[in-house]
Amino acid sequence: MLTALITDLVPVPFLYFAYALPPDGPWDRQAIYVDQMSSWFAIWASVVILVPQGLLAWLRILRLPWLVVPIACLLLAIGRYLSVR
Repeated sequence: MLTALITDLVPVPFLYFAYALPPDGPWDRQAIYVDQMSSWFAIWASVVILVPQGLLAWLRILRLPWLVVPIACLLLAIGRYLSVR
């Protein structure tokens, strides 16, 4: 369970960088690229974490509430990626 807790925190820095630097407008391409790249990394990190934890939850080694954090991170990352375009 400690491993699940630690791996749940992997997408958090990517989400922080995705939300911490809002672009000034559509002309601020550098900030948009940083937001998109950070969101993309957060999406992949969330998926990489969600798949094994989903398997462990399916095998009943972990309980279903452990999936809340990776799913929330995934939804936040997808939302940010789609809103920055």
